Amino acid sequence: MPLEHGAWGMLYIPMLLGFLVGRTWTWNILTLFLAATGCFLGRGPLLAWARAVRWQKPIGDARQLSLLYLGLGGSAGLILLFLSEKWFLAPMAGLAAIVLGINTWQGMVREDRTILGEVTAILGMTMTAPAALYTTTDRFDWLLAILWLLAILYFASSVFYVKMRVLAAHERSPGSAIRARNTCLQYHTFLVVAVVALAVLRLVPPPAALGFLPVAGRAFWYAARPEKKLNLKQIGWTEVVFSLIFLATAGGFPY
Repeated sequence: MPLEHGAWGMLYIPMLLGFLVGRTWTWNILTLFLAATGCFLGRGPLLAWARAVRWQKPIGDARQLSLLYLGLGGSAGLILLFLSEKWFLAPMAGLAAIVLGINTWQGMVREDRTILGEVTAILGMTMTAPAALYTTTDRFDWLLAILWLLAILYFASSVFYVKMRVLAAHERSPGSAIRARNTCLQYHTFLVVAVVALAVLRLVPPPAALGFLPVAGRAFWYAARPEKKLNLKQIGWTEVVFSLIFLATAGGFPY
């Protein structure tokens, strides 16, 4: 689904994936949830504040809201860092902050709705997957990178798919619909090869690869049978169902 409609899923589905793979309950789960939610809620006002400064427009309440939400999220993060001694969250949070900082700059120059801009945002938001696994299990190994990669591969699919559907229905310039369809086909071909390789190498349980079949199938189907009819609400709800399938297959089996 479009990033603005699916951002909550891109934040929480990877987090739930990390919790499911960790298979451990601790109160740190709630603290991480508050930290991620506060930082996520602060992104919108922060971008509005940055745009207002850049274009010399009234700031309104954007500054207060961004500081409030980011302060709440940061406070929860500090609790995890110092009280729970989850020290390795610091480099993960730092990397996520850099990536989302780049995405904020992309928003300032109106490039956040491009494929590059949306994928950049996904890189930052899906960091909740390794953060959740580490927070609940103290693991700091290859599995964190694998979960992050799975989440990135999965959610980037919607960017290419929706772009293809939108341009098929509302082509902006001659040839843009064909280019979007070709790019979508290329990405999903890479996606299938990548997840099959991960399963063959036993880096992920084989059922985890099955969670990518719905999104790959719908992309190949509409690329072969493009249509101008576009129902973003229907696409959005379908993506919710596919995300739950991904969560169940990727998080329901031992690694």
